Amino acid sequence: MYNAVGLTNAILLADAQVSALVGTKAFPLIAPDKTALPYITTSTVNVSPNDNKTEPSRLDEIMVQVDAYAGTYDRAQTIASLCRDALDYYRGLYILNSIAYPLQDVQYKTSRDFYDSETRIFRYSSDYVLYLTRSGNVPGAGGFVSQYYDSDADAIAAGLSSGQVYRLTKDNIYGLPYGIPKFVE
Repeated sequence: MYNAVGLTNAILLADAQVSALVGTKAFPLIAPDKTALPYITTSTVNVSPNDNKTEPSRLDEIMVQVDAYAGTYDRAQTIASLCRDALDYYRGLYILNSIAYPLQDVQYKTSRDFYDSETRIFRYSSDYVLYLTRSGNVPGAGGFVSQYYDSDADAIAAGLSSGQVYRLTKDNIYGLPYGIPKFVE
């Protein structure tokens, strides 16, 4: 199972505009007590397999909720908007803690706003679906994919096209180690 929350937070904090407003304050589920505003929390809403008739799902649809907290409504909405800019239609191979995440796509789904009158904090909540190629023991998949190639050129010659994933057969010029998944560029 993927760490979709950690992946989402890493993508958000890598965005200069998001990090300019929240710094490094992106947390899984809840923020620590007395965290200064503004900040972001992220949680997994659900994980749905993309099943087919002949084998287990090779693609999971993971709905993630991103909550932007701030002292004003405008600031919470601005942070949420910047998060959307960073996440919506994001795709690529993302490396987080030495784990490769073949992210096929991220799609924005919906938003809503809240106000907590007791704490006087505004929250703008948005949902995204991450489409992640599954890892693990998928029969015939060899982990992420069953195809092993030395380079993009070899993968293309074998019939793969731009955006498809293959595994590298050896350490190579991309600086990626043997067996790591890579997108055809």
